[in-house]
Amino acid sequence: MSQYPYREASYRSTAHVDFEPPAWWAPHSSETHLLRETRATIGRMADADFMTWLDDRGREGETLTFAGLWRKALAVSRKMVDDWGVETGDRVLLCYLPGMAFMVAFWGCLRLRVVAVPVYPPDPNKLALGLKKLDLVKQSCGSSLCLTEKALDQMRIALSLTHRWPPGLVWKRTDRELKFKDASDPDVPLLDDAVAFLQYTSGSTGDPKGVMLTFANIRAELKSSTRLQCAQF
Repeated sequence: MSQYPYREASYRSTAHVDFEPPAWWAPHSSETHLLRETRATIGRMADADFMTWLDDRGREGETLTFAGLWRKALAVSRKMVDDWGVETGDRVLLCYLPGMAFMVAFWGCLRLRVVAVPVYPPDPNKLALGLKKLDLVKQSCGSSLCLTEKALDQMRIALSLTHRWPPGLVWKRTDRELKFKDASDPDVPLLDDAVAFLQYTSGSTGDPKGVMLTFANIRAELKSSTRLQCAQF
């Protein structure tokens, strides 16, 4: 590691004049939908590693390739539309611990063009407060489905004996093999101004408040981040 890790971007640019970003790092076109760009990237980078998750000791755990992420995300999206009664534009809560399962579920929502709503898992040590915030988010976005993983679902079932969880909310695990028959992408329109996900505050200073982010917003952020990262090398 450099003894000067905080040198300004101009120094790094001068020091790495031969640096060329990889093909998948190219800025997204302002005229192309995010998911079209994503499919093109998957095609180019299919067997390359997309993400490796590190445990709390910094040890490498699960690794997902670009194609692996896309395939698992398809399973989630097909399960939602075929078996769980979800339609494009619906709001779906995502309640996960940090890890790969959340990433797969989030991209599953994007593929179906349902609005992902990430939420904080209720803290068992402050369960009443956590459940209140969860219910407020549920009511705010109008969701009736919550995607989750085994550990949190088991906690929910056990604590349901002593605490009332938000009513009218169906919980489905996605960190398991999801069987589906139709391997095609759901036939839904690609609209730049469609809402991709809702981002809520933690509610630490009041009720959780949500912000709508569209596919165009995400693409603009990726483009901006790409330019910044390229400038740092």
